[in-house]
Amino acid sequence: MISLAFRAAAEVEAGAADDAAATIIEWKRRYPQALPVEIFLSFYTAYARQQEADQLAASLQKAGAPMCVIRRGTPIDMRRRALSSI
Repeated sequence: MISLAFRAAAEVEAGAADDAAATIIEWKRRYPQALPVEIFLSFYTAYARQQEADQLAASLQKAGAPMCVIRRGTPIDMRRRALSSI
């Protein structure tokens, strides 16, 4: 799971959004009970600076990884708002 998370983050930051989305699909297929990104970061990664963990979380959110919290103004939040207005 760790390698898939880092791969998805790297792909989305490199501009390969389709590859990142495919990696997230693979992550969800292999680990259907996968932890949300925030929990994953809390238990399986360690960084000297908080900004590194924040960047990884932002990259994974951009790639479509499962998240605990939907942040306002993100594509996920906008999609949720659009669907709720239907």
